[in-house]
Amino acid sequence: MNHWAPFPFIRLTLALVAGILLAFQFEHVQVPVFWWFLGSSGCFALVFGLAKSRRSRFLFSVAGILAMVCFAFAGWALTQLRTQKNDPAHLLHKSGKVTHYVGYLNDFLLEKPTIFQTTFRLQKVRINGKWLPAEGQVQVSFRKEPGMERPQYGDVLLIKGEPKQVPLPLNPGQFNYRKYLATQNIHHQQYLYPGQFRVIGQNIRNPAMAFSIKLRHNLDRIFRELVPSHREYGIASALVLGIKDELENEIKATYSNTGTMHVLAVSGLHVGLVFTILSFGLKRLRSAVSHRVFSAVVVLFVVWSYAFITALSPSVLRAAVMFSFVIIARVFQKRNNMYNTLAITAFVLLSFNPYYLFDVGFQLSFLAVIAILYLQPRIYKLLQFENFWADKLWALTSVSLAAQIGTFPLSLYYFHQFPVYFLLSNIIAVPLSTGILYVGLSVLFFGWVPYLGFALGKLMQGLVWLMNELMMGLEKLPYALINRIPFTGFQAVLFYIFILLLLIFLARPRLKMLALACASLAIISFIHFKEVFARTGQQKFIVFVVPKQSVMGFLDQEATIFADSVFIQNKQAINFNLEPAFLTAGVNKIAFQDWSEEEREFLPFRKVNGQRLLVWRGLKILCLEEPLKQDLRTPVEVDYLVLRKNVWISPEKLERNFKFRKLVFDSSNAGWYVKRQGENLQAANLPFHDVNTSGAFEVQL
Repeated sequence: MNHWAPFPFIRLTLALVAGILLAFQFEHVQVPVFWWFLGSSGCFALVFGLAKSRRSRFLFSVAGILAMVCFAFAGWALTQLRTQKNDPAHLLHKSGKVTHYVGYLNDFLLEKPTIFQTTFRLQKVRINGKWLPAEGQVQVSFRKEPGMERPQYGDVLLIKGEPKQVPLPLNPGQFNYRKYLATQNIHHQQYLYPGQFRVIGQNIRNPAMAFSIKLRHNLDRIFRELVPSHREYGIASALVLGIKDELENEIKATYSNTGTMHVLAVSGLHVGLVFTILSFGLKRLRSAVSHRVFSAVVVLFVVWSYAFITALSPSVLRAAVMFSFVIIARVFQKRNNMYNTLAITAFVLLSFNPYYLFDVGFQLSFLAVIAILYLQPRIYKLLQFENFWADKLWALTSVSLAAQIGTFPLSLYYFHQFPVYFLLSNIIAVPLSTGILYVGLSVLFFGWVPYLGFALGKLMQGLVWLMNELMMGLEKLPYALINRIPFTGFQAVLFYIFILLLLIFLARPRLKMLALACASLAIISFIHFKEVFARTGQQKFIVFVVPKQSVMGFLDQEATIFADSVFIQNKQAINFNLEPAFLTAGVNKIAFQDWSEEEREFLPFRKVNGQRLLVWRGLKILCLEEPLKQDLRTPVEVDYLVLRKNVWISPEKLERNFKFRKLVFDSSNAGWYVKRQGENLQAANLPFHDVNTSGAFEVQL
């Protein structure tokens, strides 16, 4: 206990985290956690009182354990309280068809090329002609139309239609978007067309947030005017204001592949840079109490002002809270224990919103800061440089190394890739992004000055262009990215155990710690080789689910994908819909074949009365693309028959011309068509599979 004495909030935060995790583990079980919290609090007060009166170290230890139990139950109760679907009035618990609903927009607007997207807080719904009070949030997407008025935060809308529950992933291994939105208390979504909604009022529950969003939007206009290049403007707006609407997919992929995506997301790095430059400038004012108070007020005002113009995004909020505790500690000249400060920050944020725990940025940022605090000084001491610039370069390198070690297992689990030149890319990107941030803030302050604003805008555009070109150059280097690395959550936990045991061994050399570290690494390797062995020789045929597209794949160690040219050129859609399947199948090489091309470069096929017949590993797939004008001379025997693009054929004609195990509707078919054809096939007792409703069709040979 003596070792833990300087870190009280670490214990309490770990207990709170345990309670939040228990709440999600038993979310479907009705548990009277609040009464458990009150009971454990009473037991703690009783035992603590006895410990003080009897001066018993044993009772103090018991009281400490009971305190952690109390905070675990508090975390559980807070999570239940913040989980909107626990409300009996939530939309999930409504029976009957919703025809209309009313509510208000409660988040900033995300602008995409064809839509506006935001969240909508429900107030009431109309079911069977009656209006009923309702709770819940809906992710709404407004289709852009010429002359359409931009939706605003706080708009009260009357919407016609029924919000649908967020669908489960339909492709193998695909990202679970339903689960992701559930961590933001969003369980429904709807795509809205003009004429389907009407603004009927205003309901601004948070005036500060409304002003923050409006201010950020106005500041963004300054960048639009002074940074005319679209690509550079998108980077500038994302890096300074946190607006990622105009970021091009290719640029996002470049920064992700070089391990520098964090410089484009307004985060603790940016708040830290603002804090550092202010602290350095006000360093001389720390002698007297009045000077320290003045310095603290200035720094707090600027840090929170910056957080304010970024619409209080979770990543900036984390950093602002942490630096606020650091600043306050300096005023009172208290010894600042950064580990305890981190724990206090996490405690405050999780008490405000327990769902932050499941935010990837929250997890990565705290792990990175912990690793930098502990590892960076130790890595830095490994090499000594007399040259000033060499020393600063090594200091920056040691920070990048420490952060990479701290986030490496979690990054592998979430992103399944490793940027080989991350050290070099960060050495380049971090100083440049620092310059861009300071110039960008200067643009916001002095953009109204005619010549100065123009000059600053050009300087910012030049810096962003330079950073983009350097990152794209690094991306093209040989072996710049190792991707499709299979890594599970269990392996990530084991890797963190390995790192922790290895650090303990280095701090206090004991062979037992080294042996345990090696054992955890051996288990990780065993799991990896077991999965590789299990995938060896796997052969799969998959009809993927891609809205309004025909996408079909043949997978072994290599993959051949049949798709339309529009989809083949859409890297973002490929990454979202297909990459998880490539990862789980252990695919090393991918070849795309356009449906419209008659070349047979990757997977040969032949035409049968105008229909495409694919033969792969003995599997026969016939793609019915055009109506049969006349019956075939002899029925064609295939394994699977795939219907594309609403091709019409009666069950009787199918039976006369084809013999198949199962018929598959791919995702290029419309819902009305599948419903009508499905009824006919069901009446004829012919087996079929609709990928749009049942998920991807997968056959393993």
